This record gives sequence, structure tokens and C-alpha cells, in this order.
Amino acid sequence: MKDPYKPTKLAINQGKKRTLTVGDTLQLTTTLSPSTAKADLTFKSSKKSVASVDPKTGVVTAKKKGTAKITVTAKNNKKAKATITITVKKAAPSKDLLTYIGMPIAKAAKQLNFKIADFSNDPKPFFIASSGPASLWASGKKADTALIDEVEIENSDSKYCIAGVTIGMKWSDAQTLLKSSGWTYEGDWSFTRNGIVLEVSPEELDSESKVYHLIADKR
Repeated sequence: MKDPYKPTKLAINQGKKRTLTVGDTLQLTTTLSPSTAKADLTFKSSKKSVASVDPKTGVVTAKKKGTAKITVTAKNNKKAKATITITVKKAAPSKDLLTYIGMPIAKAAKQLNFKIADFSNDPKPFFIASSGPASLWASGKKADTALIDEVEIENSDSKYCIAGVTIGMKWSDAQTLLKSSGWTYEGDWSFTRNGIVLEVSPEELDSESKVYHLIADKR
């Protein structure tokens, strides 16, 4: 008599192939046959340096460009297994908002596909161009001539950076990167270079904490 709880087949619900970007994660889920089957599963990667996987939970983490096969096996029947091929591609380079300081905000907004908010009727007229957590600020009465003097990124957005620093980067790594690029650390998470002040705010007061807010302005 067949054991109704022993799986004879196993399938990965995410299919045979998936493409991820470096840094992405993917939760793998499975379906056992017959429907009454139960089993503890083991996940294994053929190339951990490209895509690692938690052996118990099936969470895949994309590490670097390349291809890896993730195999899941039922512990109570080694013949019940399935494989998915993970292709990892490099993340697109972040757009550095620092390069837009001094540019007319209308031109920058067009290039970045940012939406402009018009505050030109305020006592001190200005414009804000933004997309999600990234924003550009410029003082002036006309968007075509108002020059950007401040850029900001908050919360989480990997599409943009300021001076090469991205949200989520370790504070210690950000500090090393900026110092090697000619920025001077002034204390209180502030750096200066060529008349620009950059504030890099970590989540906590330690070097291993991650950056959660960036703002640079021309003074």
C-alpha cells in the first residue's frame, strides 16, 4: 500500500527559469503530489557565489552576475525533486543626482522624468521636481531658468545616488567612498567638497548602520 503522505512529485511554483538583479531576493514555493503528501524540503544552490538559497526557507538571494541552479528535494523521497535556473544580471547603475546641481530644474525633470511642483507664487519662489523618495529643489520664478541647488533621497531607492552613496549602504562604506573621492568629513555626518555640503544620515549611531537619508546643497 502506498504511503499517502510520501511525495512522488515535486514542482517549484515559480517555474523553470527566473531572472534576478544583483541584490534581489526570491521566495521559492513548491507543490507536492499527491495532494495529501507532506515533506520537509531541502534547497541547494549549484553556485552560491551567484545565487545563494536558504536550505530550509527557500529564499534565494542574487549575489553576482551569472547562472545558478536551485534544486529542492523532499527529505522523505530523494527522487521527488525539482530545479529552477536563476540568471542574475547586474543592477543598472544608479543615477547620481549630484550631477544635476546647477542645471535648470525643467531640463533635469525632463531628463529624469520627474514631476515638477510649482511654488513660483510663494514669497520666495521655488520648484520641486520629484519621483518617489528622490527630489530636486530650485529657487526662482521660472522652471526653465531656476537652477537646482539641492538634491535629496530618503527612505529607500536604488535608482538614484548622491556622490555614489545609495540608501541602504553601510555608513562606514559611504565614509570610505566619499573620502576617496575628495570629500572632507566635517563631523555630524556632513561632508564638503567644492562648495557643496552633503549630509549622509545613518539609521543608528554606529559605523555598521545603514544610510537612510541623503541631502546635498550648494552653499
